[in-house]
Amino acid sequence: MSEPRAKDRRAAVLVRMSEEQKALLVEEAAMEGISLQVLMERRLLGNADATNRNPGRIPKDRNQTELFKMTG
Repeated sequence: MSEPRAKDRRAAVLVRMSEEQKALLVEEAAMEGISLQVLMERRLLGNADATNRNPGRIPKDRNQTELFKMTG
């Protein structure tokens, strides 16, 4: 299966697991130098060509209260 284009990647699936299971997956992905997303694509979809991509969006900093500091 070839890697899908960005516009083809609209569907999402939630997989529930324990925090320990997720931690192990995150650790395995880090040891391979790939993201958790890529690890899951390789394992769940059998997409051996899956590679890290540039993020499509940048997550907001939930602790940030001001975008621009007031001056004057």
